Amino acid sequence: HQITYWSSVPSVVQLLNQLKKLNDDNFQRIRYSIFCGEALTRETAKRWILAAPNSTIDNLYGPTEATVAMTGYIWNEKDTDEVVPIGHTF
Repeated sequence: HQITYWSSVPSVVQLLNQLKKLNDDNFQRIRYSIFCGEALTRETAKRWILAAPNSTIDNLYGPTEATVAMTGYIWNEKDTDEVVPIGHTF
């Protein structure tokens, strides 16, 4: 079985890249990716979309004490901010 949904902190992407496990197109079946827990940089989002080119990247934010997200932002490759915005409240 191959995964189609990804949820992690952005540093997992950075770790996979450091370990040379984040190759272009190696997560083609992932359709939806959620990142939360720390700032998602533009560079990390760009690196992830190369590995998971068919995925939507959703950057979520919520207080650590809660199990819910309070805001969300769908990343677009045309975004120029160095850190992906946390978006607007739902």
